[in-house]
Amino acid sequence: MDLWERNSIGGLAMNLAREGYLPIVTGKACAEILPAESIRVLIEPRKPIGTAETKMLLDGMADGHHLLISAGPIGSANCRELLGAAGLTVKPIPLGPVPIGPNLSLEEFQKSRKDPQFSGAWAIQAEESPEVQVHYRAWGIPIVVTRKMNKGHLTLIADPEFLVDKTLEAENDYWEGNLTLFRTILQQRRRE
Repeated sequence: MDLWERNSIGGLAMNLAREGYLPIVTGKACAEILPAESIRVLIEPRKPIGTAETKMLLDGMADGHHLLISAGPIGSANCRELLGAAGLTVKPIPLGPVPIGPNLSLEEFQKSRKDPQFSGAWAIQAEESPEVQVHYRAWGIPIVVTRKMNKGHLTLIADPEFLVDKTLEAENDYWEGNLTLFRTILQQRRRE
């Protein structure tokens, strides 16, 4: 795995470490080695998540794990059963880059960096529930949602590129609003 490439996860690993997590990259779920305070991250799953792995992830959330999924319609289709258990769906409604910024002055651009920026956002449909928290909306449409799942949580970010370096944090650049949103999601889960 290359660190600090546009589509790598060096920035994700750094942000997890800053929040006290030890990033472990694996192709398997490894439920038996993760403590209850752990967070699992799925970025645009490329193949369907099977029933056994879905059950293991749901059981992990029941025990207190936090599952973070960054996906568009293709990746979310590969974890449909898992998202369905949380009452979440990524709708095939492309919102594109959010927010869309016109030609900004340098001052306006610097100010806009404090807000989250999404490369390829999609709409989320979430069941109405007091267990659902919307973290970010564009034009009134949810893009980032967390659902409490027993003792744990499932957070869905409907942008398959949000957690990769070009959007979250690269070696020599970052988007302040994205880091703030990511940190807020992690810190809120720790407080509950």
